Amino acid sequence: KLIIDNLCSTQLTELEELEPLRGQEIAVAGLVVGVQHLTTRTGKNFGKFRLEDYNGSHEFALFGKDYENFRKYLFENYYLMIRGKVQPRPYGDTSQLEFKVLSMMQLQEVRETMIRELHVQLPVGELTDTLIRELAAEVKASKGDTLLRIHLFDPETNVALRLFSKRYRIEVSQSMVDFLERNELKYSISS
Repeated sequence: KLIIDNLCSTQLTELEELEPLRGQEIAVAGLVVGVQHLTTRTGKNFGKFRLEDYNGSHEFALFGKDYENFRKYLFENYYLMIRGKVQPRPYGDTSQLEFKVLSMMQLQEVRETMIRELHVQLPVGELTDTLIRELAAEVKASKGDTLLRIHLFDPETNVALRLFSKRYRIEVSQSMVDFLERNELKYSISS
């Protein structure tokens, strides 16, 4: 959910109408809920798979080199992030658009390699000793490679202070996300 909300520019249901996305590179993510490995009439292998996110699903088809390159991801219950470009079809009716898959990654890989920073917003009026102690404990327990950025702000005076931890790098774990949500702290990730 964290990756889908922060790193994906498009929901799967938006792929049903490609014209508004013409020429754009977009990212979608979800769970593989169906896979078919098939053969064309001319004997060439291709695959179809259905990806589902929180709002709907979309079926993708892969042919030729794309199928060869990405078939290692075509397994039910894999969580995938797919980057692609909406472009005219290179064959047949070139006035029709297609979503051309450029890359695929399992969401676990995305979390480990693409999440570079976690930004946490802390309103000064809500800072307590308890919150500071609990946040420090969570940060120490979530060792990883992600830079932690803290944005302290006072909405009354419109003053903000941006900090980052030189000492600790974190993993954006479910425990960390649960802590932030439990304490109703706004956060975002960046790649």
